[in-house]
Order: sequence, then structure tokens, then C-alpha cells
Amino acid sequence: MGWARRVKAGRETGLPAIWLFTDPRMGVLRDALRRLPMGRAGVVYRLEGQSPAEARRIFALCRARRLALSLAVPAPVLPPRGAGWHLRRGRGRAGCRAAFLTSSAHDAAEIGRAYRRGAALIFVSPVFPTRSHAGAGVLGARGFVGLTQGRRGGFAALGGMNRCRLRALGGRCRAFGAIDGLSGGT
Repeated sequence: MGWARRVKAGRETGLPAIWLFTDPRMGVLRDALRRLPMGRAGVVYRLEGQSPAEARRIFALCRARRLALSLAVPAPVLPPRGAGWHLRRGRGRAGCRAAFLTSSAHDAAEIGRAYRRGAALIFVSPVFPTRSHAGAGVLGARGFVGLTQGRRGGFAALGGMNRCRLRALGGRCRAFGAIDGLSGGT
């Protein structure tokens, strides 16, 4: 994961450059959280139907490892202070205690919506082929740069990220998100 640490987080966002997106396909989530660099990564929590006890354990581990936390679904327990809210396609209702907003976006309209809502970090996807969106059209490096160029906001890449692909995105990419790439999945 050394290559991931070299991504420069946008100073304007104050958020980490490395983000693990939770997914029901993942193995043991706590193992993946322990592999993230302490104090330099974030987690987008997308696990609906998780038990309150397991959510408490996940949130406690995020707090102990100083991982930023952005909720994409309502948590079964009160999230920790300082947690953010993740919008989908620039839409959604932020939790009343959200300390920051992140968002996904797949096109220019969604980027604009996320920016207007105040998202500090906008995950543009899918940039490269990924298991999550098998067979879906992808942006590629040129598409990512073209979609984000001339727009304001902190942009992150999501979808099939690896070292070479990250380099190809250049300076417009302030962060990246992954499922398999950070969870040990294939």
C-alpha cells in the first residue's frame, strides 16, 4: 500500500487520501480496517442491516485507528462525533451531526450537485473496470481528467484503482477509494 500513501490529499478538504468503501462481499471488515494506515485513511460505511453490536465495534476501531468515517447509510447506533455523511450521486439527506460531506458522482450533473451540497470530496466513478460495476462503461484516465477539469472541488477516483492507474490521473485526483484494492479482495 506504499503507492497509496503518495497520493496527495487536497489541502482544501482536510480529509484523507485513502478511502475504503465497505461492501457486503468483503471478508472480515475489521481486518481490512487494521490494514489501513493509521490516521491517514477513511471509511465510507455502506453496510445496511448490520447489528448494533458490530457497528459499535467498527466505529470503535475507526476511532482507535483515527480513521475518518463517512456514513452512506443510517447506522444502527449513534455514529462517533466527527463522522461525516456520504451522498449518493450528490443526493441524499445528511445526518444532522455530519462533520463533513463526501459524495459519489458519475457525470457532470452529479459532480455539480455534490459540489453545491458542499461535498468536500467527490468520488468520481467508475474510472476503471471493477467487480462492483462489472461490464459497466468506465471513464478511464482521460475521462476522469476531462470530467473534473475546470471544476471546483476535491476529486477522488473510485473503481479499479492501482498504482499505475493512479499516476495516470495526475493532479486532479486528490484521493482514491477502493473495495478490493484495500480489503484484500481479488
